[in-house]
Amino acid sequence: MFKRYRMTWGEDGEPDHSIDFFVNSKAKRNGFLHRACVIGLLPRLDSSATNWGEYQKNDDILFSKRMAKVAYCNRTWEAYGGQMCLLRLWEQLDGLKFLDMSLISKTNPFGGSDEPEHEDLWEPDELFDRFKRR
Repeated sequence: MFKRYRMTWGEDGEPDHSIDFFVNSKAKRNGFLHRACVIGLLPRLDSSATNWGEYQKNDDILFSKRMAKVAYCNRTWEAYGGQMCLLRLWEQLDGLKFLDMSLISKTNPFGGSDEPEHEDLWEPDELFDRFKRR
């Protein structure tokens, strides 16, 4: 499973920025491993900061928080594949004091029982395995 969730946001109510949440799931010997990441311009509160050092420090923190992993044996409590990993990623980002995730969504879009609109993508391993030399 490899999916993309596209979300848009804008400061004046006009959606002029888009971000993509990706989630990938792999079967492991003892269960599953879900990996989620976010790519795109997130709504930052410190974008007009005059302290360049503080902005860079926050940028490093944000880089480390753009990915989440969840490994477990049984995923029966998920409404859809990768939900717990996406929930964790959103909570990681929402916990950063210099981001305003409420501009994207007032509540965590991955918290409900209905899966948000998404696009199924090629599995990266399946795609690149086609080009292996024999």
